[in-house]
Amino acid sequence: MTAFPDSIVLAFPPGWDDIPTEVNAYRRRLAQQVAQLRANDVKRSDARLVEVQGALIHRLISQQNVVIANSYVALETPGPAAENDDAETSDEAGGADAPVLVMAGAAVSTLMRREMQTEVPLAADVLLSAYGQEIPGDDERVRYAEIEPPSTCRLGDLEAVKLVRLMNVSSRVGDDHKLFSQSYLVPVADGDAVIAMQFSTINFEYAKQFSELFGRIAGTLRVLYPDDPTFLDDATAADAEQAVLEAADPA
Repeated sequence: MTAFPDSIVLAFPPGWDDIPTEVNAYRRRLAQQVAQLRANDVKRSDARLVEVQGALIHRLISQQNVVIANSYVALETPGPAAENDDAETSDEAGGADAPVLVMAGAAVSTLMRREMQTEVPLAADVLLSAYGQEIPGDDERVRYAEIEPPSTCRLGDLEAVKLVRLMNVSSRVGDDHKLFSQSYLVPVADGDAVIAMQFSTINFEYAKQFSELFGRIAGTLRVLYPDDPTFLDDATAADAEQAVLEAADPA
């Protein structure tokens, strides 16, 4: 019988915060976040995008086995506005000097081969072929377009499929919002399961920097199986050896 991982670890840099996956806690967190943004005079369109992406993450958490959710939210004060700026181009909730929202998110979920109703082990080359033929969506309100062709990469000792895509999210009222998306599909358990890491940001002007950051975060992925040794196992063995030595030489 194939062993499944019992732990998934991913390291995030300072400034990234855990997102609660429990429904009510998540809703409270999202409401507090949006209220704080509005109190800081963030443009209404940006605050609305946080709500839309928040609703998408909520649906993802509800529909899939999300094990890690994390977000980065910061406000940047823009430089002096150009003299020829037209006042009519300013946002309804603030002028040209309104704080600019810099936001990114990450969601890590697990997909089981049996749930995908396929007998083919989900190896990297199989996933690469599948995503090379079509671009599946995670939600009926989400559409993807390729920015880069799907490719394979190494994340430490693990082989993964990398997807760099434009994510188009439609809200219930018909608004469309675009995000830069970078995902990694990592086969585990001999192809019986896949760890899916999806990163996204609304800030296309920082897409290159975020792409490099997403890659570094993905590279910290560690997967532990039930029989894998840990530092606790090493400590236990050392303690046991010391106890034997003390018993043999009580002096």
